[in-house]
Amino acid sequence: MSVIVESGGDMAYFLLSANQNISESLRTKINSSIKDSGARIMRNDFYACDKFDVIERLTKINISVQIIVGDKHQITPLRYASFLQDHLPNADRVIIEAGIHIIFAEQPYLVNNKIQGFLVSL
Repeated sequence: MSVIVESGGDMAYFLLSANQNISESLRTKINSSIKDSGARIMRNDFYACDKFDVIERLTKINISVQIIVGDKHQITPLRYASFLQDHLPNADRVIIEAGIHIIFAEQPYLVNNKIQGFLVSL
């Protein structure tokens, strides 16, 4: 297994494996961008995600919300989308089959169709 390096070079494969369902040309661009950002940016991104917590304020969000989640996402599995739907007063949840991590790039036409339908319903 590779290790993360500060700028360029090898990146641990598992950090890029979630992008496997994206077309090759776009996947290459995304993975190159991730690699070029380096370990510090990746670490800070994970840290920010870990520390971001607005659970206590969810019920105060009174606008319509659409939650789009891939059914194969391991970092934010379906149970988190279900939790959001249960705690947001006006939430609609869409599950994208075979969606892993960057579902808008994995299945752009389906995701765009779901967003468009949601917007029309408003």
